[in-house]
Amino acid sequence: MPVREPFGLSLPTFDIFRGHYQDKDATWIDAVKGLGNVRDRMRQIANENPGAYFVFSCHDRLGLDILVTTKRPATASDKSQAAGAA
Repeated sequence: MPVREPFGLSLPTFDIFRGHYQDKDATWIDAVKGLGNVRDRMRQIANENPGAYFVFSCHDRLGLDILVTTKRPATASDKSQAAGAA
């Protein structure tokens, strides 16, 4: 007989995907229990491998969080500010 958790103690599971939430070719990365836990895990993954990530709730069929950690290219003003600081 399966063991059941007491009512209200089970955390929902959320999925982490790499890519844009509207892309059909987004890649599933991980499933994590609890919204706070999944956000922490998504940040950890993004720190290790920068890119675009999102959290999806299969239960609600909603995207819940988006994190993009790609570096933007340096602009001319960034370069002139760096030169002026030297």
